[in-house]
Amino acid sequence: MERLRIYFLGSGEIAVPVLRACMVSPELELVGVGTQPDRAAGRRGRLSPTPVGRAAESAGLTADKTPDVNATDFLEKLRSSAPDMVLVVSFGQLLRQALLELPRFGCVNVHASLLPRYRGASPIVQTLLHRDAKTGVCFMRMDKGLDMGAVYRTLEFPLHGDEYADDLEQKLGELAGSAVAETL
Repeated sequence: MERLRIYFLGSGEIAVPVLRACMVSPELELVGVGTQPDRAAGRRGRLSPTPVGRAAESAGLTADKTPDVNATDFLEKLRSSAPDMVLVVSFGQLLRQALLELPRFGCVNVHASLLPRYRGASPIVQTLLHRDAKTGVCFMRMDKGLDMGAVYRTLEFPLHGDEYADDLEQKLGELAGSAVAETL
């Protein structure tokens, strides 16, 4: 069986269970990990990696910490790793057309809402603010525009009204991680 070559782009906590699932899947070959650069955090302003950066490091992987995934040097690096697909989970940068067209099977985003509801950067908070009865994750093709591509798969998650954003983010990440290999 030929493994699907994946380059992973992620930053937030929701991306960590998905990254871990990609690392252990026999169907997927992780050819690289990219995340946002370290940022100042805390009272002392010490540089701190993203959750994906920490997870990659603890697994013995070196994450590319690029301030611009659309920059020529990053695109060349990505091209040299020859991914079949780029998987994006809570990354925080918009991908331009050159990057979207680079992998042979395109780019797939894992989005933390039941699209088309709550496009954009804060779907979990929006779900809780609107007291929705359910939420979930969508695996979607990335096109030009924010959360505008075709949805390949939707996984629903029931809500009880007592959820907190951090816990819900973790649960949605685990839900996406449990289905990532099969879906891709």
